[in-house]
Amino acid sequence: MAIVDPKKEAVALCHAGWRGTYSKITQKSIENMEKLYETNPEDLVCVLGPSIGPCCYEVSKDLIEKFNTIITNRDEKFYIIKENKYYLDLWKVNELILTSCGVKKENIVNLNICTSCNSDKFHSYRKHNQTTKRLGMILEVK
Repeated sequence: MAIVDPKKEAVALCHAGWRGTYSKITQKSIENMEKLYETNPEDLVCVLGPSIGPCCYEVSKDLIEKFNTIITNRDEKFYIIKENKYYLDLWKVNELILTSCGVKKENIVNLNICTSCNSDKFHSYRKHNQTTKRLGMILEVK
């Protein structure tokens, strides 16, 4: 995930897989930007890049219950159940965390690119049998 503060010319990159998302890495990054650069979360633009989508990210019920401990008092669903299987929506969880930090909803850009569905274009840990190949995102402040 890319977090950009165009006013203070500050950026952050976060790997928001399930562990990073569960530990609220985006919130921690924003808090650090507030301390270091006096960032106002309302000024931030956040981009959720290619990653496994809720269409393909099958997880255990235990993991869904674990996320229930950090996503409370919300009407939005952050998982899908189909054919008695649970699919985690990391995109939604991260959007909820970002908005709870004060990021404007209209400043959150989700590319909605599932790496598993598009495994011909992107490396997918699950689809490519636990490949060691990875994706990268680069940000530059000019």
